[in-house]
Amino acid sequence: MLNRVFLDKNIKFEIYRKFFHVSTLIFLLFYKVNFWIGIAFSLFFIFVYLILEIFRIMKINLFFLKGISEIILESREVSSCKVSFSPIFLVMSIFYTYFFISEPFSYIGIFSACIGDGLASLLGKMIPSFKLVNDKTFSGSVVVFLVSFIVFYYFFPNFVLASIVGIGAVLVELFDFKKYDNLFLSLGVATLSFVLNEYSL
Repeated sequence: MLNRVFLDKNIKFEIYRKFFHVSTLIFLLFYKVNFWIGIAFSLFFIFVYLILEIFRIMKINLFFLKGISEIILESREVSSCKVSFSPIFLVMSIFYTYFFISEPFSYIGIFSACIGDGLASLLGKMIPSFKLVNDKTFSGSVVVFLVSFIVFYYFFPNFVLASIVGIGAVLVELFDFKKYDNLFLSLGVATLSFVLNEYSL
């Protein structure tokens, strides 16, 4: 497996991409410090990212832009002439999940999206397993389930409810829209967690 990690170019770029995916948890920290600080950093990120994407499409190679462009093109199925909105959708999902869903349910959804979905495709490529639907792998779905289960169980130690949340996270991740996957997982898991906790006996 280690040879695959270091020698497989697709896995290498997937690691770069998923490092960003997990690191977006920093936005949750900004919101915790101050809501408006979180908003400011989110808008700043979106602005900078769009500028970099425009430069990439126009083939304007600034000092560090070439490496970023290579990661974007190699790690995602995106046309070299189109803007990829996936990172923006992830930052947006952190905002509306934190804003609309109360704590700690918002945390459950955000951690499930940033860590669970973040590691799912990476481990799905590293660990051989069969594919389910929408090109999602069984091993990746197991990761999504485990992360959602663990995070929910941390706040609410109920094995049955945590299992339901984990299964719900897997279903959302399996059947979401490919181009908009980062928009729905955090809010879906957070909402399910809230409903289960609110109406469970």
